[in-house]
Amino acid sequence: MSVNQSRGGSALAKSAVSTGFVLGISILLFLIIDLLAGARMRELIDIHRDHFRISHPIYHHDLKPNSRGIGYWGTWTYPVCTDGNGFKSGCDRIGVKQKSFDVAFIGDSFTEGIGLPYDKTFVGMVANQLPELTIANLGVVSYSPAIYLSKLTYLFSQGYRFKHIIVFIDIGDAYDEANEYDLFENKFVVAKGESYPFTWLKQAKRWAIRHFPLTALGWDKWQQFSLRSPQVRRDLTNATLVAEQAADTRVIGNRDISLGTIAPNSDTKQDASQASPPLPSDVKERASRNIYEGIYEKNYPKSEWTYNTASVHYGQEGVLNTLEKMKREMNQLVSLATSYGATVSIGVYPWPGQLKYDTSDSLQVRYWKDFCTDKCLYFYNNFPAFFQLAREKGTQRIINDYYFAGDVHFNERGNEVIARTILEAGVE
Repeated sequence: MSVNQSRGGSALAKSAVSTGFVLGISILLFLIIDLLAGARMRELIDIHRDHFRISHPIYHHDLKPNSRGIGYWGTWTYPVCTDGNGFKSGCDRIGVKQKSFDVAFIGDSFTEGIGLPYDKTFVGMVANQLPELTIANLGVVSYSPAIYLSKLTYLFSQGYRFKHIIVFIDIGDAYDEANEYDLFENKFVVAKGESYPFTWLKQAKRWAIRHFPLTALGWDKWQQFSLRSPQVRRDLTNATLVAEQAADTRVIGNRDISLGTIAPNSDTKQDASQASPPLPSDVKERASRNIYEGIYEKNYPKSEWTYNTASVHYGQEGVLNTLEKMKREMNQLVSLATSYGATVSIGVYPWPGQLKYDTSDSLQVRYWKDFCTDKCLYFYNNFPAFFQLAREKGTQRIINDYYFAGDVHFNERGNEVIARTILEAGVE
């Protein structure tokens, strides 16, 4: 080897060492900045993320206490506030933390009131009409019976007390139970297929995600967009937005009730000539860009189970065994509530798919009405109200008028119907 070659090799080695040193220092500085200011920087970078959504070590995810922010759902933005407990509430409740309530609602995104400020959700409407009652909204997007049970178990153990617990079981809960969550010891909720207790590697990963949010964001983006399948990328992106993200049963009657801005039942008896005009082009555009592709099709995976129990989207257990799993969890929930002196009620409502392809006497209705016998104070059945509207005005018109465009969730008018159903029955 010549002297020049030796000097060249030495120079390359020194250059590599210098480059490695600079790179190492840069990475270290980035991690320090991420640790100290990553959370705030991520808020500025990722403005369309709901920063009030947090993970929870027991029941998977929740809302951050004392939050005031903007929620993002599809193409909609809306104000969101939480009280000192992390329950969605009016903004006047920020900083207020109490542990004793007359009524607690729990459910998924429908109960949380996705896309709407608190006072335009059915929980907020009921609370406004019954100011003499203290009402808590425990609902959070993508909850299901496994989390209902886990969260209530945790809250009771922390000294929270509720006289009446109203569980709104969503059409999509069955899909989540089959595909998204596992429940251990009736207490700990983890992602489907995940083991518990967590391995040291899983615990380390959770710690890193919590303390190095910018690094976690970069890793998530790399994983999502390095995958070959565009559909898998879309599914992962949507999942990330979300994850961060004993008395007689009484079925509701049709009595009129004044709800302020909520129209009485007589207003639902309009003929087709009084129906609102067709969807404007901008609303159609919103629908075409919403995340719920295929929701109006008969075989939509999350809603077809009520009229197709052979659906292939519910794992090896299938639809009926998934319902039995949900029933076991709800039985545990009722037993838990009873042990703390609380009564339980259940509510149900239809998705657009049920209005188009199912009947008012849906499997969702029959299953939970039967469950409620000798267990529930009330069974809040919202199917008759929506199916009556569909008969009077037409199914598509009701979907257009009572749900967000291109979405399965109710808009303000849909929430009014549910609030009326609850108030007609009572919540005591």
